[in-house]
Amino acid sequence: MTLEQRDKMARSFQHQAVFFLLLSAVLVNFAASQDYCQTNNWRDDAHPHPVYCDRFVKCDNFQTTIVSCPAGTLFDAVSRTCMNSASVTTHCNDAGTTATPVTVPPSEDYCGQNHWNGGIHPHPTSCDKYIQCLGFVTTITSCPPGQRYHPIYQACAVNAPPCNDATTTTPSITAGPVCVNTSRGDILFIFDSSSSIGYPDYLKQLSFAANITTDFPVGENNVLFSVLVFSVVAESIFNFSSYLTHDELRKAIMATNYVGSTTNTFLALDFARETSFSPAQGSRSGVPHIAVILTDGLSSNFAETKNAAQRLKDSGVIVLPIGIGQFNRTELDAMATNVNDVKQVGSYDSLRDVLRQDVSKLICSNAVNTNCSSMKMADIIFLLDSSSGILFNDYQKLLRFAANLTQHFKIGPNDVRFAALTFGTVVRKLFDLNTYNNQAQIIQAITSAQYLSSSTNTAGALQYILDNNMFGTVNGGRDGVTKLIITITDGGSDKPELTRTQAALLKNKGYKMMAIGIGHSLNTAELVTLSTDMRNIFIVDTFDGLGRLQDEVYNQTCEIPSQTNAGELWNICREQNWENGIHAHPFDCTKFIECTFLHTSVMFCPPSLVFDPLKKTCMHRNDAISCNDYNDYNPFPSLVTVRPSINVQADVSTVCRENHWPNGPHPHPYDCSFYLLCTNGVTSLQPCPSQLVYDPSTSSCRDAAVALPCNDAHHSYQPPSNGVTPASGIDMRSVCYDFRLPDGIYPDPGSCVHYVECSNGNTYHMQCPDGLEFNTKISVCDDVHKINCADNYGFSFTVHIG
Repeated sequence: MTLEQRDKMARSFQHQAVFFLLLSAVLVNFAASQDYCQTNNWRDDAHPHPVYCDRFVKCDNFQTTIVSCPAGTLFDAVSRTCMNSASVTTHCNDAGTTATPVTVPPSEDYCGQNHWNGGIHPHPTSCDKYIQCLGFVTTITSCPPGQRYHPIYQACAVNAPPCNDATTTTPSITAGPVCVNTSRGDILFIFDSSSSIGYPDYLKQLSFAANITTDFPVGENNVLFSVLVFSVVAESIFNFSSYLTHDELRKAIMATNYVGSTTNTFLALDFARETSFSPAQGSRSGVPHIAVILTDGLSSNFAETKNAAQRLKDSGVIVLPIGIGQFNRTELDAMATNVNDVKQVGSYDSLRDVLRQDVSKLICSNAVNTNCSSMKMADIIFLLDSSSGILFNDYQKLLRFAANLTQHFKIGPNDVRFAALTFGTVVRKLFDLNTYNNQAQIIQAITSAQYLSSSTNTAGALQYILDNNMFGTVNGGRDGVTKLIITITDGGSDKPELTRTQAALLKNKGYKMMAIGIGHSLNTAELVTLSTDMRNIFIVDTFDGLGRLQDEVYNQTCEIPSQTNAGELWNICREQNWENGIHAHPFDCTKFIECTFLHTSVMFCPPSLVFDPLKKTCMHRNDAISCNDYNDYNPFPSLVTVRPSINVQADVSTVCRENHWPNGPHPHPYDCSFYLLCTNGVTSLQPCPSQLVYDPSTSSCRDAAVALPCNDAHHSYQPPSNGVTPASGIDMRSVCYDFRLPDGIYPDPGSCVHYVECSNGNTYHMQCPDGLEFNTKISVCDDVHKINCADNYGFSFTVHIG
């Protein structure tokens, strides 16, 4: 071989080496460019080839396969199939039709702004272009002339539907139920973005959530929203502090990226607990935390999902799952705080038509006003009627009402605490005041309460509180805080007398009581028994109407602490050193105070009546003098209350009984600045307000310049010949202890309308309701026509030894 031939061969090898090196580089670059599915985050489907129309890209779990069309056909981007070239009306995304990408300014860095890692997205303002993201880098690509971006097929096409631009993006929003302006809460939407959801249905899911946000007052002092999507991973789209207007929220939700992979629901639940509901994400303390999960099927791991949901609920988050499609709801139930709140529809089209208002109302019932400034700390016990008079479905409504009511308050060791009992024939304790310290746990415990379906043992429920010291420190009760019992019932108790007795014992301990009655078979008198104030009684016709009471009950509950600003009224007679008899209530004219040897009984006027402090009786409001105008309450009981002096010439303590005077006020025989009040033979000495004297012509205290003489001739007063105190000298403050009386009920020898309750040596002097008197023979308050009052006066106590 000649030298020239060797040189020629060497140059040929060099050329071949360069060619193979270039070919290798091309092949490497080509292979990298061929990974279209993973690079573009494309869902499983057929997609246009970016260069050639005679082939297309097939994606299967992000694996790319290039498929050639049969001879004489081209890929049609609309139908996603190969068709006769004459039938293809749209250009595919080949080199001859696609415009050059545009480099974006910072203001249009949509991928970075929206945290989009990859994929194709609609342009926010124009359908003539679309956005491609790769590693959070934004590329804006224009469609060919005559075409617009097709949001379903993620490609440019002729006759494409409206994309997500400014003029067509905003979904039509029908006004729904508006949550009250005082509502507060952090609401997290968790969207399933798995491959089983097609993009058109995914948009319906986003539109559904966007519509719901308009039902709530949005703002830093109201409701805040956040969005989380999940598939193979969980990703936060925006946090609670990102958007504070309805318009911003709507646009941000509709721009949520579509992932299209597996369904790792448990990752989303853990992400919500660890990240979304954290201060760093704008979540607030002291407001309800609510997670709304939308999913179209079962998760990839049921056990992990169930455990993650429980961890989320245990952290205090209220979980509301929404299932789309016909699949087993066991997993939805496992995720929910309350299984009765689980929603499921057959298709995404049903979201708008069926669930919109239901879900808004459900969220609204949990996102409530927690601004109860006067009730910083309180111990509240629910008594929930579970008798057979309440149907099971109505019982669920009763439980939901009670559970929702707890959402109005900030719950915690230094805030409001709740306990709950259910009662039928037996009493079941659901939890103590120190059992739960977050709303989600309390809601779950109440709404899952067993249905007892038996009799109405209200007295047993009240006694359970006393016997088990439920307000005691060992059960979570705290000293110096408001203690309230809320009873929810549909009718009278089995033992009304015992119910009245137990309620009085609770009231005498200073506990507040509230009664909520449902239906047309209510015992109104018993509702009065179960409340400490006429304002604490609420009545509704049906269980469906309970929801209308939420705000009223909450507002009144919130006001209860301010009703006792001058001190606990249960000991007011001793604090004020009031004489025996009836006194005006210092704050509420619908009730009055009865003092018996410094023992206090708070009494109620019948419905629609108020107490007249001069006539010492309950009257219609228009006829009565306001108790606020004439009141002997001293807000500073340590100071001496000055009253007119009385020149006692004879004892008057038994005048009413000795003279058989009728019930009502009577002149004092010697001092017109006082008068005598007779109540079934019991005499009470009553002072007139300062500068006033008793006028027998009007039976009231009046100015001395216009009043008639009080002790004129027509009042025949006969001084008593025996006894110096009521009840034949017996000290009614300690009769149970003095006579070693066993626990039980006994007559009052000095009254037809009073009786004595003995409990562990303590004496409680009680009064029968209006129209009833104490029946000594059966030891209950009974119809006056069935009673011989002489039995009471003839009763004598016997000392019990041993």
